[in-house]
Amino acid sequence: MKVKNLLIVSILILFLVGCGGKADNQLEGKDPLSGGEMMFWKVSDDDSSVYLLGSIHFGKAEFYPMPNVVETAYTESQVLGVEIDISSLDENAVQKIIMDNMYYQDGTKLIDHLSQETVDILTEYLKEKDMDITMFESMKPGMLILTISVLESQLAGLDEELGIDKHYITRAIEDDKKIVEFESIEEQMGMLFGSDEISEGLLYKTLKESQDFQTMLDSLITLWQTGDAKAMNTFMTSWETPEEKQYLDMLFGERDIKMTEKIEEMLADNTKAFIILGAGHYVNDDGIINRLNKSKKYKIVKY
Repeated sequence: MKVKNLLIVSILILFLVGCGGKADNQLEGKDPLSGGEMMFWKVSDDDSSVYLLGSIHFGKAEFYPMPNVVETAYTESQVLGVEIDISSLDENAVQKIIMDNMYYQDGTKLIDHLSQETVDILTEYLKEKDMDITMFESMKPGMLILTISVLESQLAGLDEELGIDKHYITRAIEDDKKIVEFESIEEQMGMLFGSDEISEGLLYKTLKESQDFQTMLDSLITLWQTGDAKAMNTFMTSWETPEEKQYLDMLFGERDIKMTEKIEEMLADNTKAFIILGAGHYVNDDGIINRLNKSKKYKIVKY
């Protein structure tokens, strides 16, 4: 299986659909990406444990309740770790960050930064959706890709209000659990919208292959339902263009290193944490799970 559009996949990252929850113990030295039925891990040292769960930013009511093993892990944890704590964001500050990062402030328009070929295919796509390009004239290409991915996700019956991140953040507030951010919104915005050159290439590919969106979505859900981390890695990290390769380097790379370090800090501090991050950060070759496993310091159980 080869990913058709990496940016859409990464923005949707990722899907955990309810399943059995039987543990498959991956002892030190074995492959912690094999076996099990979910994209869910327990990582332990001599005296502490953390739980690692993949995220989905859009969901369905049928995703809940989560499997018992996930619910128990959340209940027993002291801390919820997430990429960004959306509950703590200041609305005015977020609006400024969005305007600074997602919209042109220099008087230029979207079409000034796109090739004619991209403009033509974008115009045709929007026409099919009963929309006009002038509705998006101030957006940067990365913002438009995000807008398209949100639209297509909604057409697929997914709801942002039912996302895994939001679900557990809401519960953590109700349960008076501490919420720890792994990144800032500024860092994520800079990563997603930092390069017009990369974003235009990905926008073109998104538009060219938008008809495959539902197929990609179905494939992702199937991979989650079967708990096939290795196939998910292939799906997430295959690339066909230089823009995709550059985007993957930004999406994972240094971010995975920092996330792994933060998880190790929690283990060292005996912090019992329930951590929700994008699945690609766990399953890629140089991702969190493999980094933790290679350290030879932890027992890793995949469920």
